[in-house]
Amino acid sequence: MKASLFLLAALLLASPCFAQDAGPAKGTARRIVFSLARDRSAEFTEGQALMLSRSMLARLQAASAEYIVVERPASVVAPSESDLSAEAKDEGADGWVSVIISGGWQSMRIGVSAFDLASNSRVVDRSFTRSGLSLGDVPREGWNDIVQAVAPQFHSTLSTAREPSGSPVVRLTVKARAGTRITGLGPTALAVGANGEASRDLPAPREYVLRGELPGWYSSTARIFLSADREVQLRQEPAPQWALEASLQDIGYPRIDLTWFPGAGAVYVRLGLMTYALGLAFNSSEIISSAPLTNIEAQAGVFVGRADGLFRLSLGVGCLFRVATVPGAYFGLDPLSPWGLRGIIGMEVSPWPHSRFFVELTPTVYMTPAPDVFGQLLGSGTLPAGWIAGSGSFWEILSLRFGYRWML
Repeated sequence: MKASLFLLAALLLASPCFAQDAGPAKGTARRIVFSLARDRSAEFTEGQALMLSRSMLARLQAASAEYIVVERPASVVAPSESDLSAEAKDEGADGWVSVIISGGWQSMRIGVSAFDLASNSRVVDRSFTRSGLSLGDVPREGWNDIVQAVAPQFHSTLSTAREPSGSPVVRLTVKARAGTRITGLGPTALAVGANGEASRDLPAPREYVLRGELPGWYSSTARIFLSADREVQLRQEPAPQWALEASLQDIGYPRIDLTWFPGAGAVYVRLGLMTYALGLAFNSSEIISSAPLTNIEAQAGVFVGRADGLFRLSLGVGCLFRVATVPGAYFGLDPLSPWGLRGIIGMEVSPWPHSRFFVELTPTVYMTPAPDVFGQLLGSGTLPAGWIAGSGSFWEILSLRFGYRWML
């Protein structure tokens, strides 16, 4: 079991997922989609097929720096040639290699075919065999006959596929929402018209990465291989205008907020509630704290960065009103500290489009008509770390909030 894991790890590290940065810069190397499928009668497990796929792919990639090999997930049913060509174009590739294995370790049959989209021709259609191969032999297997049959086929057209001068010109039509700004198709941006289309004549065959941006919508990116007149439909998703947040203020007190993004932009307005009725005390005398107080907060600010980016910063300010509730005795603004101001410096991480984890530094000033009493409640003698006494106020500099934001 350990040996198998070691072999799999070695092949994973050898794959282009890890080695791609060592190759030529994007735009100078060709891209080839590699597909390995098992015949229905094949005796190989899914894990064994994966190891074979990674081994062959690594050898093909090591044979030349003039192309980048992109792996297609191994499957039992071999994809059709039209499906492979379509997937290659979607990946921004200009060729594909299809391998179909059958038999077993003692007698393996390997069918290899390759297609060059740049020249629109099949360049390899051959069969190979292996006898007496074992799982332990896979990392050391060179697949020399397969590499020698495939690799040269994607060298010969490299210069013509990437040479700007003398390249034929074809028309690319991008379909998107009216007003979308398209970049990546030349030195100037394209604007999608009222008919939902924008067109430009471009050199081909060549790979392009285009990006569409429209206020109120997530930006969208498409990587395409252009060899003839073509239409591309950009997938665009509206940016959410509302968010629901659950968090802990000062690491111990539960809080819930509703945030509105006017026009689905970077500016936000937030309304929140935080309760001191149940919290974590984090001191030597108690673990759980409870006080009949609730903060009602209003905030406004701005996010810095793309709404669909992995990281975003935020800046904001807000005010809070503290309500005291003593059943049967008192309900109203807290006489000791009725209001305050809060600053916000935050960062959010968005692993998924509608899910955001965030942390905020929220320095807060609490206004009080009785600073002596307020100070005694914080502690006798010296103030806790992160607190500063002002004139009729107390500043909590190290206030933190962290939580989860659902984009609605």
